[in-house]
Amino acid sequence: MTPKFGLDVFIDKKAGPWRGKKIGLVAHQASVTRHLQPAITVLSQTPGIKLKALFAPEHGLCGALQDQVKVPSSSHTGTQLPVHSLYGDQISPPEKLLNHCDVLVFDLQDIGVRYYTFIWTMALLMQAAARKGLPFVILDRPNPLGGITLEGNLPHPAFSSFVGLFPLPVRHGMTCGELALYFNEKFHFHTDLHVIKMQGWKRHQWHDD
Repeated sequence: MTPKFGLDVFIDKKAGPWRGKKIGLVAHQASVTRHLQPAITVLSQTPGIKLKALFAPEHGLCGALQDQVKVPSSSHTGTQLPVHSLYGDQISPPEKLLNHCDVLVFDLQDIGVRYYTFIWTMALLMQAAARKGLPFVILDRPNPLGGITLEGNLPHPAFSSFVGLFPLPVRHGMTCGELALYFNEKFHFHTDLHVIKMQGWKRHQWHDD
């Protein structure tokens, strides 16, 4: 089986049931195909896929900003699409920003540890999508630390923060798609969740595999 990220599978299927729908895409510099083509570029050029807005997590679309630095909203140079910040004065999108989207698509490469904000951005977006009644599609990617070993403590819920909204061990051993399924069931998000699985990833594999 040819290894493929969820992004590659999504493109192969030409967005599947979301073909022709207005897509809000959450992406960053590591959102690439197996041939290292940027997700924004490829999706904007694929017939039947209609990008409507972009959402930027911590560090911004290009990963150029230092941690804890606010990400400004802007427009994307190549596509002229609006770029809405998810790491600024607000870390969850206002409802009005979702009015122009039929579906939210999430494609961030996580690092595999609790204190990176990408998975918490995902959790907040899932809740926002549920409130708005929008499908939430995750283009899954490998956990670079593998999917077998778990390490570290579980934080007490009283100390919830944007580097730990819900109790997880420091090294959680799950992909974003798996975490989303867990959050949706465990914490009753009621999100219309769809995970586009990878092809060829094995749980024992590390990033360099």
